[in-house]
Amino acid sequence: MAQSKDNVKERWTQYCSDLYKDDGGGDEIVRELENISPSYQDDSQDILYSEVNQAIQSLKSNKSPGPDGITAEMIQAGGEQLIHQIHALCNKAWNQGAIPKEWGKSILVPIPKKRDLNECSNYRTISLINHMSKILSIILLNRLKYRLDPYLAEEQAGFRKDRSTVQQILTLRLLAEKAKRQGIKIYNCFIDFRKAFDTIKHNIIWVVLKSYGIGNKTLALLQNIYEQAQSAVRVDKEIGEWFHTSVGTRQGDLLSPLLFITYLERVMDKAIQTDSGISISGTLVNNLR
Repeated sequence: MAQSKDNVKERWTQYCSDLYKDDGGGDEIVRELENISPSYQDDSQDILYSEVNQAIQSLKSNKSPGPDGITAEMIQAGGEQLIHQIHALCNKAWNQGAIPKEWGKSILVPIPKKRDLNECSNYRTISLINHMSKILSIILLNRLKYRLDPYLAEEQAGFRKDRSTVQQILTLRLLAEKAKRQGIKIYNCFIDFRKAFDTIKHNIIWVVLKSYGIGNKTLALLQNIYEQAQSAVRVDKEIGEWFHTSVGTRQGDLLSPLLFITYLERVMDKAIQTDSGISISGTLVNNLR
């Protein structure tokens, strides 16, 4: 059992660095996805001032800052002059395919979720990332959504605008009622993607995005964001040592849900190669997510 504050910080740093360390593998999946030849997105256009302004205005208030201590309210109070400076920084990152080192840093804060608090696994961690990084993520998110949304299946409701669990429950009930009327047996398998966001391999994320035609400039910048990703654990207002995160989507990053469901789309393409299911208005439904 860790006793001193330094020992606790060291234990948390070791636990989280092990959790976010890539253990290799995935080469076969990468090779398979590399054989897909999509039409590529033209992503040569620089980031617009309006995109930066919209991203800044959409930052949520009363949120804890990242390691740099800059809050959303500070940025929003900066006015037009600051927006122009941030616009220039975002375009520099866009054209060079690299972000400032500080933008890749995040603070992990352990939150207890189970009784035995001597075990790190009985906590969940929330991530505090810099708001400058969030601005760039919002811009990339808006561009990626436009490109990726047409590829996402109708069965995918999680992390999508104007969709909810309520709709999925209703759909499941309608499927069950139709199966009952037709005398068809229906089996439900509920899957909990435990630590799903934390275990996705970065090399597979990039080939998945490439398989959907995401352009080279977007990919280069996303890869650099992940290469620069560093985290440190905060325990009782003290921060442990920084470590690199080499697996999983970034906690606290608005891009992460979209990257996850895009990744999941390719998984489901591979897994659901069957003609089983219930037909609704000519559409075969065999999974809801």
